[in-house]
Parts: sequence; structure tokens; C-alpha cells
Amino acid sequence: MSYTAILNSEINVNDPITQALMQKIKDNHDYFYGLLASNASGLPMNGSFEIDSDADTIPDFWTKSLYAGGSYAYEGTTVGHGKKSVKFVHPGGAGNGGGYIDSDYIEVAEPGLEWYFVSFLLKCSVAGMKNQVKIRCFDIAKADLSSDQIVYDSILNPTSWTQFIYQFTLPANTRY
Repeated sequence: MSYTAILNSEINVNDPITQALMQKIKDNHDYFYGLLASNASGLPMNGSFEIDSDADTIPDFWTKSLYAGGSYAYEGTTVGHGKKSVKFVHPGGAGNGGGYIDSDYIEVAEPGLEWYFVSFLLKCSVAGMKNQVKIRCFDIAKADLSSDQIVYDSILNPTSWTQFIYQFTLPANTRY
């Protein structure tokens, strides 16, 4: 996903508007919309999962990973905010299922602050499955500090959309 330049030849006076031109305009609009929450603001880009400009079913600026037997959907039928949500499915049994989604790096605006906050919406089809929300910490070279902040870890989860807000502290050398 990236910005695509609109050429002068595509906007000549008296030339008809083409579907290809309108697609470029739409894709560029989606790209810029996804950048509204910039890393400098301390927010994940495309934090509401609204934009998938390359139509690969993974929200822009996010990476999806599945566990053995797990499945994934990027859907618009059961959402807690906006038009899209991410859904992981665990097929049942031990040692399998589900998955996770990672945001791109988020720069820590003021390293050394004592407290940070994270907010998210969560809904499970069945309450008794394991869910975790982790804040991963990286140094200035983007090397993993192996000091994850687990802000949510439960096997008793909500079956209707519920907002969670957690406070956490980052190690002093965290930059992303």
C-alpha cells in the first residue's frame, strides 16, 4: 500500500474521467486516511482497522500471524467501532488456534514517562478462551527488549463489545 501519483495526462481538460483515475483517487484518499494517526502522536496508524487499501484483508500498517489451526477474518458484520474489525477463530482443543495482529512500530514520544495507556475493544463468541494484549518494547535500533507489557490476559472474556483501558510503564530504554 502506498501513494500513487496522478499523472497530468490523466487529468487533461476535456478528457473523460476514467475508472482507473477514480480508483487512484480513492486509493490515495484511503492511504492518507490511514496516516491520520501518525506514529509521532503515540497512536497506532489505522488503529480502527478501517483501511485495507491493497485489499489483502489485513488492515494497513498491521501484520497478521496465525497459530496452528487458527483462522482469521477482516469483516464488517460484527464491529465495535467503525466499519471493520479483526476476528481470530480458535478451532478448539489444546495447543492450537487463534492468532495475533501487530501494529507497525510506534515511536515513544517522551521516553522515560512513568505511565502510558492503551485502550481497545474486545468481544469473544465464547467467554472461556485465552486472550492476551501485549505491548512489545523495542530500543532505538528497533531490537526487541524482551520486556513485553502484558496489559490483558484472561480466559474469562466478554461476549459483547467491551472497552478496556489499561495503564502500563515502559522500560527506560524503550523507543518503540
